Order: sequence, then C-alpha cells, then structure tokens
Amino acid sequence: MNKNSKRLGGFIMLALLFAAAASVLRTIALCRDLESNMIYFKDQTLIYISYIVVTVGAVALLSSPLVLERVSLVSTFSSPRTYIPTGVVGVALVAFSAELILWIEDLSPLSFFDSLGSPAAALALATAILSLLSAIHFLTNALLPERHRAVRGYFAIATILMLAAYASLLYFDTSAPINASSKTVDQMAYLFAAIFFLYEARISLGREMWRGYSTFGLIALMLGVYSSLPAILTYFIKGYTVSRSIEASMLTLAISLFVFMRLMLVTSLRHEGESEAMSALRASAEAREAEIRGMGTDVFEDGVQLTIDDIVLSESAVDDIELTPINETENDLTVE
Repeated sequence: MNKNSKRLGGFIMLALLFAAAASVLRTIALCRDLESNMIYFKDQTLIYISYIVVTVGAVALLSSPLVLERVSLVSTFSSPRTYIPTGVVGVALVAFSAELILWIEDLSPLSFFDSLGSPAAALALATAILSLLSAIHFLTNALLPERHRAVRGYFAIATILMLAAYASLLYFDTSAPINASSKTVDQMAYLFAAIFFLYEARISLGREMWRGYSTFGLIALMLGVYSSLPAILTYFIKGYTVSRSIEASMLTLAISLFVFMRLMLVTSLRHEGESEAMSALRASAEAREAEIRGMGTDVFEDGVQLTIDDIVLSESAVDDIELTPINETENDLTVE
C-alpha cells in the first residue's frame, strides 16, 4: 500500500461511474434514436447528455494530479492482475489484425496490393502489422516479470504506434463522415489509450511517472468503456455495428480491462525504499547506538594512557620524597 492507494481507488470508482452513466445513455440512443444511415440521430437528447457526462468526467479525472502525491513505487509484472488482461488483449489483437487484412482484400477486386493505393488501406496494413508486434508486447508482460526490461519497453512502442495508426485510419476511412459521432468517440478512446501506454513503456525503461500514468489511465479507462460497451451491446441487440468493426470494439474493451487492472495494481504497490515503520525503527536503533558510544546525555571519557617517559619520571620523583615521623608513638608518616 502507498499514500495514493485510497485516493487512486476513489478516482477509479469515479471513472467507472462516469463511464457507466454515459454508456447507458449512449446505448439507449444507439438502439432507439440512430437513423438507418448509422450516422445521425433522430432525437439527439440522450446522446448529447452522454457527451456532457463523459466530458465532465474527463475534466474531473484531469484534476487527479492535484490530489495524488508524487510518489516512487516499485512496479511489478508478476501478478494475476497482469496475466489475465494480457491474455485477453493478445487474443483480441490477433483477431483485430486478421480483420484488417480481410478488409484490405475487400477494397479491391483485383489484388491485395492494388488496394494499398489509398491512405486508409495503407494505414490498415500498418495497423495490422503493428497489432502483431503489439501482441508480442503483451506476451512480454506475461513472460518477463522483471521490473525494468528494455525489450518490453521497446515492444510497447509498437502498441503506441498501433493505437495512433488506427486512430488515423478512422480519420481516412470514407465509410463514415469525418464528423460522425461514433468515429470521434473511437478516435479519442484510442488516442488516450496510446498516451497511457506511453507511460506504461516508461515503467519498463525505468522512467516512471506515476501521476501521469494514473491520470491518463483513468481517462483511457472511461473513454474505452464509453466507446466499446455501447457498440458491443448495440451489435447484440440490434445486429449492426456503429464502430468500424466488432473486432475493433472488442479490442477497445479488452484494452479498457487491461488499463483497469493495471490501475488497481498501482493501488497495492509499495513505496520504493524503506517504509515509515522501518525508518522509525532505524532511527531508534541509531539513537540507542549513539547513546552507548557516548554521544548521548551520559559521556564516558577514555582513560589517559601513560608512556614510558612518564613512568621513568614518576620513579625518580619518588626517590626525592623524604619521609619523617610526626608521632613517635604511632608509625604515621607524612610527606615533606
């Protein structure tokens, strides 16, 4: 446990509350008010309220650095809180990469490479390749339990680039207008997830920044749930997708699960260095040792060591002493 455990736990609950409220409103709006063109809404009341909720939530979560203290924590990757979501994200990444490859093939009836002339197809291919490299990143999370491993940090860059490339793909994808609400929501979710994994990579490289990690993790968690959960529920309720693909929505939800579990892990990390209890015990032991050595209130002086010259001089001085009786009846002697 650390100083930020309870505070970060409270912010995690706040992020989940905002995500749940906004997701319920968006799900109802997608199932009830979305027009047949899959872009616009007949009644925009609920969808606008959901936008307001998620915006207020993002502003509230951005205030977390004002509450969280600057701490140095000992990170860990050898925890079930890492293993389980890592496996889920790895499977989702492979399925996501396969879906992108099939999508590129469908763009051109001639050949796969003829499709790469468009920016969307080129970005889709780059995203598919980076997704497989990102799967290796999550594999290293499970296989390399050491706190600082540069190879894990380097593969984390593939995850960051994959998320950024997919956000760019959504921009160039002409199947939906640029200002389509679902496209904007998905882009924001992937961009904030990319920022979170930037801080995740810093952990493996020994450059932790825990307040930034927590802040952008909280926002990525809220936006990821808001983007994926309504899209998945709408797919199973109505049978159509509002995001680019159901595989992308599943990946977004898996990443949100990973972010949530990592934030929960942060609440249980210990401080780097000795704890306050150990510091108090050490200070008490040092004070007792100082007292024993004479550095306390009772000072014990060392005895004066005599040299050979001091001994010779003292013997010659004894020879010069004359003893005279002061009382003949008693054998008392006095020194003159």
